[in-house]
Amino acid sequence: MYGEFKAGKKPVDVIAEYGYNPDVVEFEYQRFMRLSGKDFDALLKYIVIDCKKYFAPYLIDRYYGEGQLQNEDIYDLLMLKRENEWLSRLDLSMIDPTETLPSNVVKLKCSSCNTPIPGALLGATYDIGISIRNQYINLRCLRCTDPISFDKLYENAFERLPHR
Repeated sequence: MYGEFKAGKKPVDVIAEYGYNPDVVEFEYQRFMRLSGKDFDALLKYIVIDCKKYFAPYLIDRYYGEGQLQNEDIYDLLMLKRENEWLSRLDLSMIDPTETLPSNVVKLKCSSCNTPIPGALLGATYDIGISIRNQYINLRCLRCTDPISFDKLYENAFERLPHR
C-alpha cells in the first residue's frame, strides 16, 4: 500500500484497485503522509500559530474550537497573512532605505543625489503613480534643498538619543 502512495496514488485509487477496506486505507494514508513529512494537519497548526498575530480571531477560534478549518478558511487565513506581511514591508520600506520593496512599488529619488526620499513611495505600474513620478522629475531631498537644515535636523536627532 505504501508503495502505491509513494507512487502518487490516492486512497481512492488504492481502494478501487485492490478492494482494501476504506477505513484501513485512509488510516494508512494519513500515517504515510505524516511519516513522509506531508502532514497537512501539522502544517495547518503551524500556519494557525503563525497567523495568531494577523488579526484573524474568527478563523483562529474556529480552528481551536473545531480542530480543523475548511479549505476556504485556510485560504482566507493565508491571504490575511500575506496582506499583513506586505503592509509591514511597505511600512518598513518607508523609513529603511535598504528594505526590499513589494513588487511594483518604487521609491521617489532625489534628482540631485539620487538617494531615496523617506516616505515617498509610488505604485510604478499605475497611471497615477506614473503621473506623479513624471510630475516630480526635479524633486530634491532635504539635504540637497537645504544642507544646513538637514545637518541641524541630523544633529538634533542624535542629541535626543540616550547616551551610553
